[in-house]
Amino acid sequence: MASIGLHDLDRFLRDRARTIEEGIFFFDEPSIHDRFSSDYLSVRKSEGRLYPDSIVASLPSIQQGHPHAFEWAIRRWTLTKLESYLTRMKDIRSVLDLGCGNGWMTNALAAPDRIVIGCDVVREELEQASRVFRANSSVRWVYGDLINCAPPEPFFDLAIAAGSIQYLPSLAEAIRQLLKWLRPWGEVHIVDSPLYASREVAGAAERSAIHYRSLSAADFRTHYHHHLLRELDPFDAAVLYDPSSLLHRLERHLGRAVSPFPWIRVRKPA
Repeated sequence: MASIGLHDLDRFLRDRARTIEEGIFFFDEPSIHDRFSSDYLSVRKSEGRLYPDSIVASLPSIQQGHPHAFEWAIRRWTLTKLESYLTRMKDIRSVLDLGCGNGWMTNALAAPDRIVIGCDVVREELEQASRVFRANSSVRWVYGDLINCAPPEPFFDLAIAAGSIQYLPSLAEAIRQLLKWLRPWGEVHIVDSPLYASREVAGAAERSAIHYRSLSAADFRTHYHHHLLRELDPFDAAVLYDPSSLLHRLERHLGRAVSPFPWIRVRKPA
């Protein structure tokens, strides 16, 4: 099957969009996501994770001594692994970055022969992504909830959820819907996201509640979900990186910037 070209993708985006503003294709009315966006931005601001354009443009590189420098070193490790994987997989020419935020990974993964679509429901971050990375002709920005949007046809070779599944109420339903967007050889990749054993959920939920209370944002816990690893059981899922292995636990013990989260690949069924 032939690859989806930029012309085909642009036609689909234009046809599906309600409006196009500042380089963003709006699939949804912004008011639908106002509450989540407002709560999310408030929390991220309190955490110091809303960055000026000058920092976003250089991510995942960030100056030494920045409060989140080690976190971004881990993100850079993840990006390197994904780039290597995409380079080996010659059929991957169109990628969906679900929950792309300020668009740093969308921009980093795009290439002359690889189109990457960054999708989010936080308008302010998408506007920053479109502004900062406007020179990259291999990226497109979509405002909307593609999980609840029926695709007209399979469009993507691969979908990435990087640090975003915790904002999805049902992981299994999200994967089912994402697989519908993928072409026959398509894959969903989950990275930089916690997945728990049953015995771990109560403790994780309590830690999250304490964190959000400390930010005077106790209600944000209603947006944040703690997903179980077993939710992937119905799918053709493989663990490409296991942080619980002895080697990777040793690496983290030594202070190396490797991810504490698993890398999961889910393939579209034949």
